[in-house]
Amino acid sequence: MQPLLPNELLHSIIDYIAFIPKLPNLRSKSPFKCASPELLALSLTNWQLRRVCLPFLFEHVKIREDSDLQQLEDHLALSVEFTKVLVLDSLTHLGDHILSEILPQLEQLSEVELRDCQDRTDLLRTILVHPTVTSVLVDELPDDSMCDDDLSKVALPRTRAYLAISPEYEKYLDQGMRILCLELAKHGSLGTAQLETKIPLGTKEISIIIHGHPDSLSWLPTLSSNRPTLNEVSLLGGRRSFDHVTLPFWSSPFIKESRRQKLLSFFNIKRMGLHKTTGSYPQEWYVRGLTLQTTTASTSLIEILTLVASSFRKLEKLTLRLDLHE
Repeated sequence: MQPLLPNELLHSIIDYIAFIPKLPNLRSKSPFKCASPELLALSLTNWQLRRVCLPFLFEHVKIREDSDLQQLEDHLALSVEFTKVLVLDSLTHLGDHILSEILPQLEQLSEVELRDCQDRTDLLRTILVHPTVTSVLVDELPDDSMCDDDLSKVALPRTRAYLAISPEYEKYLDQGMRILCLELAKHGSLGTAQLETKIPLGTKEISIIIHGHPDSLSWLPTLSSNRPTLNEVSLLGGRRSFDHVTLPFWSSPFIKESRRQKLLSFFNIKRMGLHKTTGSYPQEWYVRGLTLQTTTASTSLIEILTLVASSFRKLEKLTLRLDLHE
């Protein structure tokens, strides 16, 4: 049978479809890519596609229970060659012990997600000393017995803060632990100095829950300069939606045009996601995700969507809540 296409071209095509894209503003327990459900079926089509799909199939491995360890051992040669990300659910102590013996053999491993890390100190330490692992994602603070360990590879995916990071977190931050996404509650005005005291170095994303009027975000460029890893900012309405009159500066043309077309009474903004440009200087922020509470009235809905499309050219995700009463 003749090959379908050159392997290099097939690899590029499969690389594009192998993983489920992560959409902006989509809250997920894991920041890692998820394999597309079609990938396994595609790999069973013929031997050529099987060979091309194998690296993608074994790049991300999830261990849900002890029985999965047997499959990992059965395909160890492929995991040694291809596995870069390992997601670990709760295992028995025996399962953790078996996994600790397998881990040093995974020579390509770079990222690990360890769920339920309490009472798994030995396993966590085994992961941290792995020479190729650069990031370990945990869903809760490590055990107190690790108070003297180097936690520079450890990251919490998401946590909340009101006035400041709690002392419980600060001691681990002093050991190098990072927080990837920090949720902040905003009451009144926020300035750069206030935010910098709340946002640890290494934070990639902040979500600001706004109670009241969102004022100008003139602090954002300075903050992103002082926190270079920060590339996502989400603004969430509290119990009330954002006030149309006091929306932050980047959306004012959208609001002005909405007012001119007499559309303001037909929608509320519930969430706005900002993303920082890369590869250009100076770096700029743009609206990447938007959640609107709007109406099912056909005329106003079409006009609103048309205005959104023309106002936010780089928008990647639009969520509509069709429960607004006129």
